[in-house]
Amino acid sequence: MNIISIGYIHAKTIPGCSQELIDKLGVLVDRMSVNIELPSQNSLQLLAPEKSKETIVKPMSYIANQLSATAQRLLPRKKQWYFTPTASSVIHQTKNRNFVPAGQTTQLIVGATPETDLKIIQLSENLYQKFHLKRVYYSAYISVNEDSLLPTLEKPSLLRENRIYQADWLLRFYGFRADELLNEQNPNFNTLLDPKCDWAIRHLENFPVEVNSADYATLLRVPGIGVVSAKRILRARGNCHLQFEHLKKLGVVLKRARYFITCDGKYADSISHFDQGFISENLLYLERKLLPTPSYVQTSLFDELEPTKLDKIKCLTGNF
Repeated sequence: MNIISIGYIHAKTIPGCSQELIDKLGVLVDRMSVNIELPSQNSLQLLAPEKSKETIVKPMSYIANQLSATAQRLLPRKKQWYFTPTASSVIHQTKNRNFVPAGQTTQLIVGATPETDLKIIQLSENLYQKFHLKRVYYSAYISVNEDSLLPTLEKPSLLRENRIYQADWLLRFYGFRADELLNEQNPNFNTLLDPKCDWAIRHLENFPVEVNSADYATLLRVPGIGVVSAKRILRARGNCHLQFEHLKKLGVVLKRARYFITCDGKYADSISHFDQGFISENLLYLERKLLPTPSYVQTSLFDELEPTKLDKIKCLTGNF
């Protein structure tokens, strides 16, 4: 009886890795990454002077070119995800495999250097566009030892990491641009609201959205409507005019969406007027209800914040 093992291999290459090694490794693994580590050349010179932007970008660019060449050369076919135990069969399998079939990723540290959230998501946007990355991963800086070049933090900025991940989803799946979410006058994400809600409140001229007529791109801009629920809305409204009770069944998070949509020109029952202050107050109240409250600390709007349970769910599901 033959034993078939199913696996997934993610290889990390070091900056300056040779093209020959990348070629050999690329047919053995599913995904490959060259970690960019820090958001700018200045930060690399400060904390990792042995690395440079050029040595990181060069292998990243080569992997992207190889992926593009493979996509053009090979017809789509079922990937070979299994390996038999013998070395000869592994060699046979790799001859028929695509180059890095699960694409490439990278990772950077957030909070070790002074770059703003705007600079970080602009970098991510450029990486997605130029190198067609599958993911950019973000890690909040953790103070392990003392050094004059490093900030001293009592605990990692998990909320900031969380907000950047949420913005990353908006860049990849929701059609947002970095300069829509932040700008030089407002370079960091709101700690009290997720990036999509914060953007919507600052751009109320785009709302309310009529769910029975809005196109897919417009629906994706509504807080509480995600990629899956937007597609469900498009399918469902071909059969009937949607009402608020239908939207909840389609996966829309009405606690957020109700302030930005209409159904057949009507607001939700509890919405009496469309006003920035009214919407902000209600969304902030919703977020504060979900903040973790240690038993020994009195709740305060200005306590140091952590990602809420809803924040974490949205980062995992992408349903904003």
